[in-house]
Amino acid sequence: MTSQPFKHLLLFVGLLPILSSAQGQQHDWQAFMLNTATADFQVELQEPASQKRIPVGFLLSAAVPGAGQIYNGSWLKAAGFFAVEVAAWTLYAQFQDKGNSLEDDFHRFADEHWIEAEYWDWISTGSGIPYSEENMEQLRSWEQEHFSHGLHRNKDQQYYEMIGKYHQFNAGWDDAALGITIDDEYDPNVHVSDRRLHYEGMRDDSNRALKHATSAASVALVNHLVSGLEAAWSISRDNKRQMHTRLQMETVPFNAEPTAVLSLRLIW
Repeated sequence: MTSQPFKHLLLFVGLLPILSSAQGQQHDWQAFMLNTATADFQVELQEPASQKRIPVGFLLSAAVPGAGQIYNGSWLKAAGFFAVEVAAWTLYAQFQDKGNSLEDDFHRFADEHWIEAEYWDWISTGSGIPYSEENMEQLRSWEQEHFSHGLHRNKDQQYYEMIGKYHQFNAGWDDAALGITIDDEYDPNVHVSDRRLHYEGMRDDSNRALKHATSAASVALVNHLVSGLEAAWSISRDNKRQMHTRLQMETVPFNAEPTAVLSLRLIW
């Protein structure tokens, strides 16, 4: 840090009477001052506080919000950042658990009430291809040609999304109207399964909770960054504000001759 003198007070007047009343000793005194390091006469009236390292403060708070503020002695700020951290991760855990629990619920509901065999039987009726294990690849090919989505072979996330989201899969619900045709599928106002609608509501509740969990985690991550930046900024500001006072003897030119003076410096 570059220090600049704020005030330089020369107490020459206090020494002048001594110098004038001791004319015979003046040259000896001046010679002594000129030949002696002035640092030997420095007195620190106020020691500057040890400066904090900016990278240390940033990394501490980036790892644990509030740690960099503690390092810099800002306990109130540290408490604020730490409180946000605790609140964010608490909400994340709560919403994540709720979302996962609701997801398990709608998976069980679908496994109980969406019957894959009924869906393929409906595809068989529309395509004219007999529904059997041997004809499954033909049924899947026909499905891909006539619809925008194909039923996944495994019960993955897309499988559970599609059976409730798209009217194409309405026929698989066990309360769907019997005798619907392929043409009916394109009219969203007919033969809509009540269980399918209930299922979609369950999925929406789960997705909403999981989105809240993601938002809470995002808040926590932003809190790490903001805490780190605030710690770095505060340390930089406080380092620049540090000041100390020094009282020392030194020599300055006076009447073309070096003269001993007492100086007071305020440095930051």
